[in-house]
Amino acid sequence: MRLELKKLSLVLLGLGLFVPEFSYSRSPIVPSTNVQSIDSTINKMSLEQKVGQLFIFGYAGSTMSRTFSNKFRSYKPGGIIAFKRNIKTPEQIASLNFDLQKLSIDTTGLPAFIMVDQEGGTVTRIKSRPAPPSALAMGEADNPELTQKVGLLTGKILDTLGFNMNLAPVVDLSDPFINNFIGNRAFGPDPQAVKVMGENFARGLQASGIIPTLKHFPGHGGIVQDSHHTMPKKLIGLEELEKSDLVPFAHLANTKLPSAIMVAHVAFPNIDPSGLPATYSKVLVEQTLRGKMGYEGLIITDDIEMTGAEKIQSVGERAIAAIEAGCDMIMVAWQPRHQKAAVSAVVDAVKAGRLPMARIDQSVRRIVALKMGLSDKKLPDRINPKQLKIEMNRYLSDLKLVTNEISVANMEKSLRGYSFYENSIDSLVPLVVMSADYQFYTSIKKSIPNPVEFVALKRGQKNRLESLLNKKPQSLGIFYVTGVGTARILKNLDPEIKNRIFVINSYHPAVVENTRHYRAVININTRNYSTGQWIANYLIENDRLPAEQKKKVRKISYKKPLAAD
Repeated sequence: MRLELKKLSLVLLGLGLFVPEFSYSRSPIVPSTNVQSIDSTINKMSLEQKVGQLFIFGYAGSTMSRTFSNKFRSYKPGGIIAFKRNIKTPEQIASLNFDLQKLSIDTTGLPAFIMVDQEGGTVTRIKSRPAPPSALAMGEADNPELTQKVGLLTGKILDTLGFNMNLAPVVDLSDPFINNFIGNRAFGPDPQAVKVMGENFARGLQASGIIPTLKHFPGHGGIVQDSHHTMPKKLIGLEELEKSDLVPFAHLANTKLPSAIMVAHVAFPNIDPSGLPATYSKVLVEQTLRGKMGYEGLIITDDIEMTGAEKIQSVGERAIAAIEAGCDMIMVAWQPRHQKAAVSAVVDAVKAGRLPMARIDQSVRRIVALKMGLSDKKLPDRINPKQLKIEMNRYLSDLKLVTNEISVANMEKSLRGYSFYENSIDSLVPLVVMSADYQFYTSIKKSIPNPVEFVALKRGQKNRLESLLNKKPQSLGIFYVTGVGTARILKNLDPEIKNRIFVINSYHPAVVENTRHYRAVININTRNYSTGQWIANYLIENDRLPAEQKKKVRKISYKKPLAAD
């Protein structure tokens, strides 16, 4: 019996999809309001200690090196950022973060902000299978409750590993059907929906004891250029910006949610004629974000070593300009010589009277107040590997359930345009699965009786794919897009071959061009290998499954997502 698409039931093998109610015990982050204690702490700090608190450093390696330890003691940075290069295993990064935090407390008397980019989707530093859902997948699922659960579980994972700050959520506005730099990192193009999803993700993080960071102010969305490699310009006026890109930032600023906001290396010449990126723009940071929007929280820069920040040549001058514009913390993520130069330049600028001490104290006050909100997060005596493994398994297992529900909601939404394909493929039709992810293939193969052949996608495989499908004229293709590279292979295929292919797109919709050329293009918007199983069971006539296989099959119905408002 055919199923109504709006009440779609998917046939899954060995997977029960149930999202439990989560109840975890750790306290949320709440900034200190004890003015006397904050003042006392600041008054005891030297100029060098205060300036150190204004910086976020990256570091090399996956263990605490003597070089970095000495550098930390010399410059006393207020924040540390971890990248892929620093993360090997959960136990390793937890141990490293423990060492970093102990060093910070011993050296400065304050915890460090230990941060990471754990957005979900393509920007995920703590790896899991499947990856946490992308912001676009959460936005398309249109379920704030699930988004908050993703934020909560993401926060619990980070907290378990010793992080206390996440450089997420992305609240840029971005149309997924227009190719741009942000891609599936944004919740979508609607400012009202983005503010709801962004707030829910942030509240989930905050409830788990992690400081959320809203980015990239005042809006990087819709820009094709990557500010890592150039300085993009956005030709939009302030009035229009206030009705669009600034809506999520203004909303979250007014919620007084303890957070940070990251400023983008993007110029807005119609708002600030200086042509400087927002990082150095007093008009955007001090006058707009602080003044008009009333934001009182922490403002941090993106890495000032990025090409988008090079409108000002010297790294030291960049750090000074960002502070003058109203930023509280300056990120220098990669080069030790740049870190040294930036700190030294700010210290010298204060000594020379160029940067008033009152301006430095203003930022240090925000930093110290937020760090005092971390005071109940006492360091353990040591890392307990057994307990760490138990907690990580628990949170990752729960996150997988939520990720699967969001993935299914995306698939269901996309399949509404292809309801005529349900149970349309005979179980004898041979399939060719083309994917860079082997588990996507195995998830298809184990659940259907069809003959299935696998082709591992690699650069330059166009001719091999066309030859294989031409030799098998009765076969149909299932092509799994996982990024720009696989999309490029797909784009270059012969039009007659394209017409025999079902495209499962786990990246963002704009990466697959001329969708009408394919049999179907199903947008999942996030990488999840289980999609192979779900799609195959949707397309294949299930009544033809062997009797022994039918016994293993369970039909799971999924609730319709809640409206964002």
